Amino acid sequence: MVVDLHTHTTASDGTLRPRELVRLAKKQRLKGLAITDHDTVDGIPEGLASGREYKIEVLPGLELSTSFGGHEVHILGYLINWETDSLKAALAEMTQQRLARAKKMLSRLSELGFSLDFSEIQRIAGEGVIGRPHLATAMVQQGYVSDVREAFASFLGKGAPAYVAREKLSLKEAIQLLKEAKGIPVLAHPGLIGDPSIIESIIEMGLMGIEVFYPEHSIAQRHYFLDLCQLHGLIATGGSDFHGPIRTVNLGTCGVSPEVVKQLRRKQEEYYG
Repeated sequence: MVVDLHTHTTASDGTLRPRELVRLAKKQRLKGLAITDHDTVDGIPEGLASGREYKIEVLPGLELSTSFGGHEVHILGYLINWETDSLKAALAEMTQQRLARAKKMLSRLSELGFSLDFSEIQRIAGEGVIGRPHLATAMVQQGYVSDVREAFASFLGKGAPAYVAREKLSLKEAIQLLKEAKGIPVLAHPGLIGDPSIIESIIEMGLMGIEVFYPEHSIAQRHYFLDLCQLHGLIATGGSDFHGPIRTVNLGTCGVSPEVVKQLRRKQEEYYG
């Protein structure tokens, strides 16, 4: 039995509610999972309650988008105290920034001849934070593109005509925020970082783990990241980055053993007391 330490729900850009996600994990006989939505903890309460209902371990987590060395770097935070005031305040500000960004992209799409109703975008997002996947879904529904992939490639992806860069926390700010919430900061999918040479510098900023096992990591990358973990005394984590049926990766892919969860808990106890 494995634990999937990287999943998303409708609280951010996933397609399953937290309860549906936990139910699926139970159905697939996972030992547990971490809910790590982008820049929000709104899915955690329902996820924890569902974990108790289905008798499956649910770890409260978060994925923060940061900037370091001119690159976008994602940091996973595990076992966070998600009700910490500083964390809640920072996430509330990020939500407003995401909303402003979405409206700018809608304006650009309109200039390009693609008119979308903001209220419909909100309906698609539901209770989640509005993001590019929701804009892409609306474009598909209006028949402007054939699928979400085309929406990103032609209009919403980085460098595309309707793309608007988002304000991000610095790597230092993100790690500090997670530590204030007594979380374990872990570098997410390092194989996707544009410049592998900066990874060691990222580690020096206060990381406690690296997401070694990830669907898009090659075998060579996994070995390299494992070596880095051993060299720096970091926890090797893994997960599917599951978003639901909008992606082809199944829940539980690249999951890790329950021993890794024990390592995270021990690290939390050692570091924070």
